[in-house]
Amino acid sequence: MAVFKRWNGTSWEIIGPTISNSKINAVEKLIAPEYDSNSAYSVGDFVVYSDTLYKCNTAIGSGGELWNRAHWTETKISEGLTDLSRQLSDVEGAINFNQYSGLIENYRVVQFDTESATIQTGKRLTKSGIIATDSAYNVATYTALPDKKYLIQLLPGATYTDLRLIELLKNNVVVAYQAPERNAVTTIYVHDFSGTIRVSYRAVDTTSFSLRIIETNDEYNVERLSSSVYKLLNTTIPTIQTGKYITPTGDLADSNGWEYVDFIEVSKNDEITFKAFGNNSALPVACLYDANGTLLSKIRMSDQPYEYVTYIVPESGKMRFCSYKNLGYSLSVYISKSDVRSILFGKRITVIGDSITAHNYTAKKNWTTYMAEWAGCTVQNLGISGTGFAKLSPYINRISSITSPDIIGVAISFNDLSAGIPVGEKTDTGNTTLAGYANSFWDALIAAYPTTPIICYCQSPWGLLHPDGDRTDDDNYVKVMGEICAAKGIPYYPEAYYGCVLKPWIDSNKTYFYTHDDETSEQYGTADNVHPNSIGHKVIFRYLYPHFATNCIDDGLNYIA
Repeated sequence: MAVFKRWNGTSWEIIGPTISNSKINAVEKLIAPEYDSNSAYSVGDFVVYSDTLYKCNTAIGSGGELWNRAHWTETKISEGLTDLSRQLSDVEGAINFNQYSGLIENYRVVQFDTESATIQTGKRLTKSGIIATDSAYNVATYTALPDKKYLIQLLPGATYTDLRLIELLKNNVVVAYQAPERNAVTTIYVHDFSGTIRVSYRAVDTTSFSLRIIETNDEYNVERLSSSVYKLLNTTIPTIQTGKYITPTGDLADSNGWEYVDFIEVSKNDEITFKAFGNNSALPVACLYDANGTLLSKIRMSDQPYEYVTYIVPESGKMRFCSYKNLGYSLSVYISKSDVRSILFGKRITVIGDSITAHNYTAKKNWTTYMAEWAGCTVQNLGISGTGFAKLSPYINRISSITSPDIIGVAISFNDLSAGIPVGEKTDTGNTTLAGYANSFWDALIAAYPTTPIICYCQSPWGLLHPDGDRTDDDNYVKVMGEICAAKGIPYYPEAYYGCVLKPWIDSNKTYFYTHDDETSEQYGTADNVHPNSIGHKVIFRYLYPHFATNCIDDGLNYIA
């Protein structure tokens, strides 16, 4: 059987299902042609002869020759099934391999076995990362290119308490590794990684299988590294020292049983991935300090499993890390400074609006939740149900609650149309028209935040308030609010009102986008024609996110929209 594994950012995980040897042999016929006695072959070419896969070990000239077993080495290519295995719903059932022949034929083997690897015999990689003498093992070192995909199949031998199975290195520094888990053939794939691959494998009789490396240009079903792994492979890795631990007050104290990293500079929103073990509930394994060394926060891990943890740095400063190592736990620390992110990443966004802005009982997530999660920003939500520029608790009353925004978003609200006053004209003042209320709000907001980007928008149409509805005051309201914004230089985005997939006046649309999905609410499973559910709020987020991103001030980093 073949066992397939991949690096998921924190550990090597088995990619199932496993593939039986009979199915492996069948697929090998698709990878190489049948032997042709009239053809020439170079060393390293593959053919199938008598239902067996062979690799050429002696060049055969242009005239060809009858089959000569001495010129060919019997081999296997079970790792070529990695991508195919993900496609099979039941590998124990009958499989029509012709169905996958197009995929397999595009799996071009460029290099096979260890011809391009440097082999150190009688050596193994230890858990501490050094190469030790061991006659039962060999170490292969292989250079990986960023535009290639590698399948590595090896026989690690029995589980070894001081053995690393595989290491990925960049600039001679280990960025990821895995220990063996079983006495079985293991297949690992590494994609889009530029650096060095180093593996320990069992030294066995040369006629038996021990290690294979395949390089492929296959673009069909080979996944790229996930974003977390991609960050991991582009991190800085601090030097780990021994003999100290972090005390409850954040200081370092001597102890031979610990490893530690001392005072490394970090910036706000850096992503720290670390793995540590604490043997005492009072002892932190990571601490954040300000620039002067004052302890700001600490993380304890004694009650947590020994696994990778991701920590987003809340403010710039410096950090320490430590891990108790006497039980075999090693300290790992990776610092990622992502150079591609949303322009809203780390920004403070304030939104003012009605019940659609507020995260109320209708939806598990509203559009501001999606904004915060997707963009990595902080949202100050000043939405209040039933309100507008003039209605109930007017928007102007919330200006004093705004805290240090990078951008402010304000939603027009059809609640205003039930305030009992006319829409009015764009030049109105006072509180006798909706336009007058809006002008007062905008003047006060701009006076309070003259250099902060401010945008205005419609979040969605309502069941009775849309361009094709029976009422006309909603059209006039949307138009006049836009005229006021234009006069004050405020970007205005009403497109969700004029054309949006949210159409709650259509029954099927109302059922899909407006059936309340918050199980904790008494209204769960019911629907109205105003308040979207989580799916509807995702639509609103997609409409509004580009407008926040467009108007937010760039701080000079490399962003995606």
